[in-house]
Amino acid sequence: MTKLIAYFADRHLLTNLIFISILVGGVLAWQNIKKEEMPAITFDNVRVSALYPGATANEVEYFVTRELEKELKTVSGIRRIISSVSPGSTSITVEIEKDHP
Repeated sequence: MTKLIAYFADRHLLTNLIFISILVGGVLAWQNIKKEEMPAITFDNVRVSALYPGATANEVEYFVTRELEKELKTVSGIRRIISSVSPGSTSITVEIEKDHP
């Protein structure tokens, strides 16, 4: 490793040329890469999770899941609602219509 460093330390012009070529190559590559600040991404699914520590699955379904489903059904553009309940937590997956704005 020290031989490599000594080689380039003795050859300033070569070192500077390599550095400038890497810098120019990086700038050119950066300009040719496709970039978007705000890409158009559409999400067809939304997952809603809620915790109710210490509650049974029946309590979570009655007090949390049913209430969330009732409110979600009032939202336009929803294709399907899928719920999963376990003791202390619930997970609701909402599928959104593809053509909905």
